Amino acid sequence: MANSKLPIVGQPVFAGRYTMPVDHEPVVFVPLIRGARCTSCKWLAENEVDCLSGNYIRFMGTTRLPGPAHLICSDWWEPRG
Repeated sequence: MANSKLPIVGQPVFAGRYTMPVDHEPVVFVPLIRGARCTSCKWLAENEVDCLSGNYIRFMGTTRLPGPAHLICSDWWEPRG
């Protein structure tokens, strides 16, 4: 369940059916060397344990990240601007 105290800011939620292959993982662990991760994403909440992406919340059914923000990245990652 999404945390109603956290704002879902400025992102249109995808329309229609969103399907993935059965074995697709929408959130993955990433190496510490380089690359995209939740800590560099514009949708990471200030508490660093919740994602504010409307699409993430709709698909995952929660704002909560499934692991430490510095170790994971999701399909809805966007760089901080």
